[in-house]
Amino acid sequence: MKMKKTLIIIVSVLILIGIGFFVIFSDDNTNSTENKEVSKKTSVKPVEKDTLKPKDEKDDKDDAKKTDNEKPKGDHFVSDKIYEWDKQKLDWVLEDNIDTSKNKSHTELSNKSNPSKPVKVNWSILNDIKYKLRYFHDLDFEAYSPVFGETLKSLHKKEVIIEGFVIPMFEDKEPLALSANPYSSCFFCGQASPASVMSMYMKNKGKDYKSDDFKTFKGTLFLNYDDPNEFYYILKDAVEIDQNQ
Repeated sequence: MKMKKTLIIIVSVLILIGIGFFVIFSDDNTNSTENKEVSKKTSVKPVEKDTLKPKDEKDDKDDAKKTDNEKPKGDHFVSDKIYEWDKQKLDWVLEDNIDTSKNKSHTELSNKSNPSKPVKVNWSILNDIKYKLRYFHDLDFEAYSPVFGETLKSLHKKEVIIEGFVIPMFEDKEPLALSANPYSSCFFCGQASPASVMSMYMKNKGKDYKSDDFKTFKGTLFLNYDDPNEFYYILKDAVEIDQNQ
């Protein structure tokens, strides 16, 4: 009887051990299957060898240089091309396209004998300029910028006398415009060069001028190289004088 109980206990233990092994192996198989499924879902395409190649430092510099070159760096001339104003076409043309068969007549400056006196300036001198296309960064546009010759450079900040047609641009506000031509054929109507008109700031403000008043003024002439909001010439501290002076 005693031996029978012992056999029953041994058999029970063996059964429990067998069940334990079955459960363990079942879990392993389940986890293995799940891992395979996850591996299939998350597998990625192998990275090609070239994409792992470190970028050359020189390439970085070249890219940076290329990007910088594509960005405008402040005001600058677009090219070295030189333009002139064509009176027939009423437009800017390349210098090579100008008819050079007609010789230009230049009026000499009239104060060589007495440099202390104001220089009497003729519009033919002021119109004798060339142009280069310039990019203005702040305004983000291109415009023709003046290239002044030596004669005009000598007039910068000098007292001059000049006559022309007054064209008020603003009501009760400066500057006035002084033009080589009357309003009907002036720069504002697209009939003349932008060098045929100048900004004029009066020394004594308050006098009213009618459009096309033909007057003579004395003032300090400034050459405008790079301000697209002003004309190429600016007459400051201007005063009206007698035409026979």
